[in-house]
Amino acid sequence: MSEDKRMKVYLKGLKKKKIKGIELIKRDEKIELWEERPNCGLFILHYSEGSEDDYHVLRSHLLQYGPLSSLIILSGINYGYACYESLESAAIAYETINNSYPILPFSPKPHPFTVLYTPIQHNLQLGKDSICYENVPVPGLIIEKDFISAEYEQLLVEELDKLPWNPLANRRVQHFGFDFIYGANSINPETPSSGFPAWINPLLTDLQLKFGISYDQLTVNDYQPGDSIPPHIDSHSPFEEILACISILGPISMCFRNTDGREFNQFIPPRSMLAMTDEARYVWKHSIQQRRHDIVNGNLVHRKRRISLTFRKIRIGPCRCKYPEFCDRDRYEEGSN
Repeated sequence: MSEDKRMKVYLKGLKKKKIKGIELIKRDEKIELWEERPNCGLFILHYSEGSEDDYHVLRSHLLQYGPLSSLIILSGINYGYACYESLESAAIAYETINNSYPILPFSPKPHPFTVLYTPIQHNLQLGKDSICYENVPVPGLIIEKDFISAEYEQLLVEELDKLPWNPLANRRVQHFGFDFIYGANSINPETPSSGFPAWINPLLTDLQLKFGISYDQLTVNDYQPGDSIPPHIDSHSPFEEILACISILGPISMCFRNTDGREFNQFIPPRSMLAMTDEARYVWKHSIQQRRHDIVNGNLVHRKRRISLTFRKIRIGPCRCKYPEFCDRDRYEEGSN
């Protein structure tokens, strides 16, 4: 077969693939009428596995045409979305890619891709459930970025990894001060475990200065990408009101859900401190959903290994909170930040 014929066959196959891709996008994006008109948004028919490596390969190529304000490709979905900061950049990308069919080193093997203009003012469905925000309206929820330094973060990781991790079904844990009793979502105050190591003291001091609390129980969780925890409220009876969680290494999104149906995904960057007080502590369930990515400000953030250090104060006496209808409602469910 001549080179000219081979190219015609190749382009014919690519055209058929593009037609199928358009039908996929129309179905998943709930598009009824679609007229391609120049705008900053592009659907990308990449046909890759949608891995983190594929994301970086595609991003590197698309940036040749101009700055991006958003890029989303997800594992197992053959199309993605890109938004350029200017119409000019989007037009250059559209014309260049669709005229040259660049072949990129996608997984599982190198292949070309094509792009389409999105409908004007389209409500993107791709990754909709993964969108999270930097400040969500949950009463009593406090988040403080850069609560610790990168140097102290590294020290914590090194010291924790010197100690044995206890495996659970979906993560590994360590406990200090008192052992956490899973199943009862509680502790036994009569049997304290090891004390706090010296390298935890700076955190204890900073948290005491901030909240006026001398924390005496610490649960450390080690998560890998895709690990999750079910929706729960930390038991009222064993612990005082303010729970403080230091998040290190990878970013994460925590879902907060109210019984009235409201639900928000709070983005938690590395080295930040998240505290739950009042309603956030006693009323809203929190969870980590099982996925390997989050979408923040229109951009895909891949999850990495994450360690959380959750500090609690043991309650002496019965709970006197103003939310008795929620007291210990999840006492027998496994869960921890």
